[in-house]
Amino acid sequence: MKRAIKAFVAAFFAAFMCIFGGINAFAWDHDETWLRVHINGAPEGTAYVDLLLKDTKNDSTAVDYNDEAAARTIERNEKNISFGRECGLAKYNEDGYTSMLLRHNFVEESSFGHYTLKTETHRIFNKHRCVKLAYCDKDGNVIKVTNEVKVGYANLKTPVMYYFETDGDTLTFNFAGAAWSKLHPWIDTLVIIVPIAFLLLCFVLVRKMIRKSKAKQINADSQAN
Repeated sequence: MKRAIKAFVAAFFAAFMCIFGGINAFAWDHDETWLRVHINGAPEGTAYVDLLLKDTKNDSTAVDYNDEAAARTIERNEKNISFGRECGLAKYNEDGYTSMLLRHNFVEESSFGHYTLKTETHRIFNKHRCVKLAYCDKDGNVIKVTNEVKVGYANLKTPVMYYFETDGDTLTFNFAGAAWSKLHPWIDTLVIIVPIAFLLLCFVLVRKMIRKSKAKQINADSQAN
């Protein structure tokens, strides 16, 4: 009986480790305070690009103007550039979309297609899941805006690599890595189903062990009598 209980406890902890080990197995060795956007086909006159995030209700990250990030921006030709609060990018607000650089408080500094962030990317994009991209000139005027993309929800949390890429007017998004792209739709299901199935199997085995133990005990008692 004691051995059966010990076996069940061991099985329970094995399933527990299976759940959290499965999550860690699909984690990426990636610094989530860094983000890169791959730019192709930028229109003539583009000096800077910025992601546009669709505002959400009660967004604690929204600000009128992020002067810190604005002062620490490098344009396409690797020259320092400072976008004032009256520039087109700072004022941009169409269909609820605003500048990630200038209208949110989590960007620390940026260059052409690169961001250094104060928080992890999954915390940003699990909340702001509708994204566009703005091509801007050196004065912060918006030249062109891409299509909208829907960012997938990162159920596995950190670390996650977000891959944005443009081709002219088109913006695309994927989680980085072939393994993630292929397995991600199944991971949540497997992480739940496999441990449950394992526990059920262990439960059945433990019941059989208990019954066998009881049968042996009854047999031993009958022989003793």
